[in-house]
Amino acid sequence: MSGEQLRIGSWVLVHEDCPMYHMVNGSDEVEFTFGAGSSVFDFLFSAKSLRRFVWAGQKALQEMDEMRNREEPPPR
Repeated sequence: MSGEQLRIGSWVLVHEDCPMYHMVNGSDEVEFTFGAGSSVFDFLFSAKSLRRFVWAGQKALQEMDEMRNREEPPPR
């Protein structure tokens, strides 16, 4: 690897009703599984990378909520 931390050439779309599971693998690793049966996608995070991912997710949700609030008409 040429100094890159992650390089994958695919994407995953997770719908709101997609099954999601987690399994803690010790004090510094957790595995998340999205989907069921033969259609699953797994993420493995260290504790530090999970904290960063959760922080980024919180920021993304905040931006999405702000956009939604601008799109919705005010109540009458």
